[in-house]
Amino acid sequence: MSPLEWILVLLEVIAIGYLGSILGKIIHAFIVKGMKFLSKRTTVTLDDILLQYIENPLRLSITVLSILLMSGLVPNLLVVQSAMMTYGVAILVILIAYTLSESVGAILRWYYEISKTRQTQFLDLTLLPFIRKVTRIVFITVGGIIALSLIGVDVSGLLAITSVGVLILGLASQESLANIFAGLVLQLDRPASYGDYVRTLNGDILRLQKIGSRSAKFHDLDGNLVVMSNSELAKQRLTNLSNLRTGFHTNIQADIPAKIPPGKIDEILSQFFKNESTKMSSTRASPSLVEKIAKDGYSISIPIAVKDAEDFLSIRNRINRAILHEIAGHSTHPQETKKKAD
Repeated sequence: MSPLEWILVLLEVIAIGYLGSILGKIIHAFIVKGMKFLSKRTTVTLDDILLQYIENPLRLSITVLSILLMSGLVPNLLVVQSAMMTYGVAILVILIAYTLSESVGAILRWYYEISKTRQTQFLDLTLLPFIRKVTRIVFITVGGIIALSLIGVDVSGLLAITSVGVLILGLASQESLANIFAGLVLQLDRPASYGDYVRTLNGDILRLQKIGSRSAKFHDLDGNLVVMSNSELAKQRLTNLSNLRTGFHTNIQADIPAKIPPGKIDEILSQFFKNESTKMSSTRASPSLVEKIAKDGYSISIPIAVKDAEDFLSIRNRINRAILHEIAGHSTHPQETKKKAD
């Protein structure tokens, strides 16, 4: 072809692209109006959310499809028509995958809206962001592989090279991968919901804040941030204290000055539980035990039975106030007791 003919072909391609985009906008407008008309006649909100999510990818898909259809009507484009069809279909496949991904996002958003006020849910709402990310990666990856195969890329060779790279990367970062897979298991198994109190095997009581891709975040009873790797958390034996029916037994620890004898502390605790018996559901499981003796004082452990973690926090604070009041009566410089849940 002569340079003039190439210029004419280029101008025709530009004209087809412009006219195809206009035609795509017109078709898209009719489709959107039809969907909005139908959505007004339904009582569910899924169609409204779905239209909101897929409107942009749908517009792009219709535009590309319109350009491809118009390119087949121009006989002078036989030279570049094959390339336009090949790459156009590949782009259309990616846009369709993107549209399907957004459709899943709309369904998850709709499920969240209708389930956030319900007490019982078929699917844990905290799993929705994880499902959204996974489905988006799957749809885009599959669409990209199909698009590459359509334009003539050897996908099998690419997958083989990628697999080798992933294997090398996996061997170099085994600990990180272990945390990621443990995070997936924890997200699916969900031993506790966000905000629940859990007790580990060594007796620590923690409040779950978030399970991330590599680590989980908790707050202890004093409000301190505790970070635990997912692989370590997956190996833990956890007791969900927020879902107990009969309560649980635990200990309150306190440091006592040497000038106050253990018998006096036991009297204080006995009087405390006697006076507070009508105000709380907690009970004293057994007499307090002296666990550690130092030169300037000793540590005691107070076994109690409580209804839940909030009940434990309340009684722990009240017991410590009673002990601090006794310490203040024996010294002009009262020392604060150190509290720790066993």
